[in-house]
Amino acid sequence: MEVKKGIESITKQLRKVAWFWMLLSMFLFLNGGYQLWTAKDTAEYIAIHKELPWGKKRQETNIETMSSVPYLELDLLDSLHSIACITIGMAFFAWWKGGIACEAFRTKAKVATTTDKKRLACKSVWTFVFFLGLYGWAKKDGKAFLNTFEKIKEQSSLDYKEYQYRYLLDW
Repeated sequence: MEVKKGIESITKQLRKVAWFWMLLSMFLFLNGGYQLWTAKDTAEYIAIHKELPWGKKRQETNIETMSSVPYLELDLLDSLHSIACITIGMAFFAWWKGGIACEAFRTKAKVATTTDKKRLACKSVWTFVFFLGLYGWAKKDGKAFLNTFEKIKEQSSLDYKEYQYRYLLDW
C-alpha cells in the first residue's frame, strides 16, 4: 500500500515536470517566432534611432527618404535572427525534455526495469546538456548584439560631436 502511494506521488510530480517543460517549450517557440517576425523592424529602428525599442513608445521613421542601409544594421539583423533561431532550438529541446518526462511517468506507473530507468536518465541528462549548450550560445550571441549596439551608440555620439564642432572640421 505504501509503495503504491509512493509511485502515485512520483507520477504526480513527473506529470507536473512534463507540463512545465511542455509549457516552457510553447512559450519559447512563440517567443522565437515573434523575434523572427520583428527582427528586421527592430534592427532598423535601433540603427536609425540609436536606442532600443523596448519599454517605450516607438518613434516614427520615414524610410523612403533614406538613401542607404544604416551602418551596422545588417549585423544587428544577423544577431537578432541568430538569437531567434537558437530560441526555437531551445523550444524543441524543452519539448523533447517534456516528452521524456511523459515517458518517465508512464513507465513509473508500470514499474520500469533497470534498463528503462538508465535509458530515461541518459536521455534526460543529454537533453539538459544540449539545452544548456544552446543557452550558452544564446548568451554569446546576446553579447555580440550588445557590442554592435554599443558601436551604434558610439557612432551616434561621433555624429553629434561632428555636428556640434562642424566649424572645426573646415580647417
